[in-house]
Amino acid sequence: MAVANLVGNSFMLLVVALLASRGATPEVIGVTNAGVLAGGIAGALLAGAILRRMRALRVFQLGGWIYVVSLATAAVVPAPWQIGLAAAAFTFASVPTVTVFEAYTARLIPDRLVGRVSAISAFCAQSLTWLGMLLAGWLASEFGATVAALCFAAILVPLAIAGHLARSLALLRTPLHLVEEIPVAGRGGLERGDEQKRDRSTPPPPPRGGRGSGPTT
Repeated sequence: MAVANLVGNSFMLLVVALLASRGATPEVIGVTNAGVLAGGIAGALLAGAILRRMRALRVFQLGGWIYVVSLATAAVVPAPWQIGLAAAAFTFASVPTVTVFEAYTARLIPDRLVGRVSAISAFCAQSLTWLGMLLAGWLASEFGATVAALCFAAILVPLAIAGHLARSLALLRTPLHLVEEIPVAGRGGLERGDEQKRDRSTPPPPPRGGRGSGPTT
């Protein structure tokens, strides 16, 4: 997720750089950006219908390749409106793809661990955001916006391939309502374990009813 967010958070910067390199005016850049954001809104409106008709694993895999193809297409097409359409496809695909990740994470993680897991996940996911902005700006400055966008599309290729090869993603073949929560030892279980350790470390009491313990007359 850190690498995906490295590209995702630099995406609009790359789009603006591509539009400027094609000679787009500020007005055209503004309208195109609005169209790109509209792609994300459309993805949000249709995500539920998409996930009802397609398996989660297929959505995740398609999302990875749409990222690559749409960003690479935006890098090479000549007209601003073409860049806008390709970028809108990127934002459209991002919504159902992220929805799959978030839904399965929420299903797997016990409620009492959601806060800690979410904090760690958010920290790791955003850890490379600053690097993405710097890298996008440096590549665009040194080699041009087209090369910068193609480089960022190339960064996403291993992630798209991993969507087909990673064994951990086999979980996405299971319908969401059948996914079971990860079992976590509760406090009571730990206390019972501690009690068993104490029992093993304490010498057993002497047996009752042994020699010399019978009734006296």
